[in-house]
Amino acid sequence: MDTLQGFGKSVSNTFSTNFTPFAARTSQFVKEQLGQADDKVSQASVVVSGQIQRFSHLYAPKFLLAEVLLEENELNVESDLPGCGRGAVILKIRLAEADIFLKWNGDSVEKTQLPADYRELEARVDALHKVHQRMLSVTTQFGNEPYDYPPNLRESITDLSRNVTGRIQALSNAATPAEAQQALVSPTQAPTEPKTFAHAISRAASASSQLLPASDPLASGLEKLSTASRQIGQARLAQDQVIVGQLVKPWTTNLNIPFKNVAKLRQDVENSRLLLDAAKTKQRQREQGGGGGPGIGSLFKKNPADEAAADEQLRHEIETLEDKFIIAMEEAVNAMNDLLNTPEPLRGLSAMVHAQLEYHQAAVDALQDVTESINGLQREQEASYRQSREHSS
Repeated sequence: MDTLQGFGKSVSNTFSTNFTPFAARTSQFVKEQLGQADDKVSQASVVVSGQIQRFSHLYAPKFLLAEVLLEENELNVESDLPGCGRGAVILKIRLAEADIFLKWNGDSVEKTQLPADYRELEARVDALHKVHQRMLSVTTQFGNEPYDYPPNLRESITDLSRNVTGRIQALSNAATPAEAQQALVSPTQAPTEPKTFAHAISRAASASSQLLPASDPLASGLEKLSTASRQIGQARLAQDQVIVGQLVKPWTTNLNIPFKNVAKLRQDVENSRLLLDAAKTKQRQREQGGGGGPGIGSLFKKNPADEAAADEQLRHEIETLEDKFIIAMEEAVNAMNDLLNTPEPLRGLSAMVHAQLEYHQAAVDALQDVTESINGLQREQEASYRQSREHSS
């Protein structure tokens, strides 16, 4: 961010230094010849300066060739341009290259094309990233215990109220500071039951069976249903634990580490490509004598004796940037291939399906047992009911 602010200030200061006298003379000439107001001319000058500064912030970030080369000590400022301060050299190079980046979206800049295979890898990585996001948007619910029983909120509020009441009661009964401290830190009740729908059925059936006589067939049926529902609830919790541990967490880790690493390497490729394009554009402009017209770079006079050395330096820069571009692309390709070929996503999906199978199989087994038991109780009660009707008739 400091680099960007420094670039903007440098551009603004240079334009003020070079253009303010020109703008003043132009303003005076216009006033004398056409009688136009001085404030309108000044306003136009401010607008132009503001637009140039705005574009400098848009296109100057880390893609500036000069900044990167100077930071990496690839350009010896003192030996190449004796007598010039480092800040002045950076300013001149930045201004010259700002002219390139101002035209970045135009037809005057020829962009280096990325290979079709590389673009295909990028598309596959983007698709896999969307797969992770969409699957996780749903499967993260397995980490939310009451996802199949929304009314658990009432039970949670009741449990919280009971907990607060118990602690207040314990504090009121405390006779010493130690007892009060113990009342605050010690649990006031047994751990609450899991908030799954199956556990809720189990609790309701168990509480209902206790309201009836032990000899009542309905009480026996409710108790058996309570036991089966608890087994189903425990199987669901086991399923959720497997899915969260073997799918949700690994896939989330993929999004946070490998995908971000690949994104960084892809950005390095784009940065290398932009730096290479900037250097090649500079070379074409030098070959064309400044690009066919006056630009920012024309503000600075060039020493013809240094042209050959400058061309050689630029050629060396392009070769270096080409090597860096190729290396960056190879690293990105390797990382994308590793990300696409890793068996981790399919391994997590397999674990999820297997956990669901075990859960549903456990539910089937529990329900089959309770169905046979309740059907037996039903047959006995119906037989007893028919006998009682026959005796009464």
